[in-house]
Amino acid sequence: NEYLLNIEWIQKSKKTMERVEQKYLQNNKIVIPEDFSGSIQIEFDSMTDLCVSAAELLLSRKLATDRIDFICTLEYGWWPFKFKFEHFHLLHMMVKANPACKNIIRKKTPFGEWVRKEYNKIGAVSAPLGTKVNFENDLFVQGDSIIQINFDKDTKAIIESYYKKWNSLEGAFIDFALEDEPKIQATILITKNPVMAEYWRKHLTKVLEESLKGAKK
Repeated sequence: NEYLLNIEWIQKSKKTMERVEQKYLQNNKIVIPEDFSGSIQIEFDSMTDLCVSAAELLLSRKLATDRIDFICTLEYGWWPFKFKFEHFHLLHMMVKANPACKNIIRKKTPFGEWVRKEYNKIGAVSAPLGTKVNFENDLFVQGDSIIQINFDKDTKAIIESYYKKWNSLEGAFIDFALEDEPKIQATILITKNPVMAEYWRKHLTKVLEESLKGAKK
């Protein structure tokens, strides 16, 4: 019957996703094949693993072609919940490998402001906090590829609650140095599409440049 068919479809889809993740996510590192085309979709249940895996991917420049930059729009700004000091080094190396990287954080929160300042300290170009972009998900553009991240409603509520609570890294240490971080539901979709990548690169760059001009007035 229809119920059994749906269960069978879900089980097959889950097995397919597990095979995809085994192929493209190894030891929490996103693996991009040399002949990559089309799309890769991976699920994450840890904000820390998501942040670190994405930073390592951008650092690797496997998607970068010959460009020396990437640009992103983030709803809250990204920072690992279970922070380790080597993550500072990873962030620094990521920006060093992509020296013209730019970011737009769309929501104003105390911790988001702190994150933005940390981005700026290592040479990233940041739009004023709260700059609006007509896009709901988080998005990175590097080379000919776009990296789109979708957080479910509960995950957004978790992130927002902590970003409103914390003012600096000390808050994250207090909450998660000895405790497990909350589980999240995030889907990362990596797509090689030169036309869409160029469209979003130009659009986000225009938004960022206009926001910086407005901030100087």
